[in-house]
Amino acid sequence: MFNKSNIILHIDNLTISNIEKKNTLLHSVSFKIYESEFISMVGESGSGKSIICLTILSLLRSSNLKIDSGQIWYYKNNEKIPLLNLNEKEMLLYDTVANLLEKNIIRPDLVIYLQADTDTLMNNIARRGREMEEDISKDYIDALGQVYTEYFFRYQDSPLVIINTSNIDFVNNENDLKEIINFIRKPVSGTKFFNPVTDLK
Repeated sequence: MFNKSNIILHIDNLTISNIEKKNTLLHSVSFKIYESEFISMVGESGSGKSIICLTILSLLRSSNLKIDSGQIWYYKNNEKIPLLNLNEKEMLLYDTVANLLEKNIIRPDLVIYLQADTDTLMNNIARRGREMEEDISKDYIDALGQVYTEYFFRYQDSPLVIINTSNIDFVNNENDLKEIINFIRKPVSGTKFFNPVTDLK
């Protein structure tokens, strides 16, 4: 059971906007994470999950995105440390703390990263036609893809399968889906890459 008296992370009134689109992506988001608490973040595409996580990790790199207000606080030994706009010394401390916290994370038996180029992802978003995704820019998707690529390039915590989905359609093509399932059912150690091509013309 987590100790609700000990806060370790506090997202405080976080608001982020898209400068190019002139719209708000996150508005006054606030929540707290307590010591030994296990948190899962779920939501529809475009709801802000990635933006929140990237902001916490100081990886919000898109030039079109701006933190308008709010702060992310990390608590250590009763000290309240801001994680936004860190200087070099503070960033070093943050990296040290993050590495310590990572030791307690449960490692998955297998990680599957579905990779696609930016144009494919933008076409997929357009085909879905979700109103909440209408303002997602190509620059944002491209920046997000770069972050994922950099992360998985160094990932060594568990077996990893990277599947290039740019040239397949496993949603509408049963053969593509079967091919993926057959590949991930094979024993995996280290990192394996899969670059299938659809049989549909």
